[in-house]
Amino acid sequence: MIAPKWLNTKTQPIGIRDVLSFLSRGLGDSRLYNKSYDIFGPRNFNL
Repeated sequence: MIAPKWLNTKTQPIGIRDVLSFLSRGLGDSRLYNKSYDIFGPRNFNL
């Protein structure tokens, strides 16, 4: 069956509570400003 390439993309979902925890711990720490970060959950899944 023909399918789009994005179906083979791996993803690592993360819970909203984990995202909020990550963001709140970084507030006020100027060493983290003006940078980008990848955050992800512990498990890999294929779509």
